[in-house]
Amino acid sequence: LDMPKSKFALAWSKFGEKYGPLTWLSVAGQPFLVLNSIEAAKELLDTRGSTYVDRPRFVMTSELVGLGYITPFSRSGPGWRKQRTLLKHALS
Repeated sequence: LDMPKSKFALAWSKFGEKYGPLTWLSVAGQPFLVLNSIEAAKELLDTRGSTYVDRPRFVMTSELVGLGYITPFSRSGPGWRKQRTLLKHALS
């Protein structure tokens, strides 16, 4: 019930002051982690980034339709890293 309805940035910063740099909440059964400090974001994304790099399994798109080889739908692995490297050079 504490979910903000407007002025999200202000509400999240107040949550950060009240609950600390990491705020974990569940909205309609979907878990959310809100990072309220740059230090927490750097720690999680830079230092431990390889832990969080994978995305959820898209059964319909990747397995049933057969589009699992396309970068947005593919899971972390050697093929995904190669695609990311090629896309990074093509788009920059």
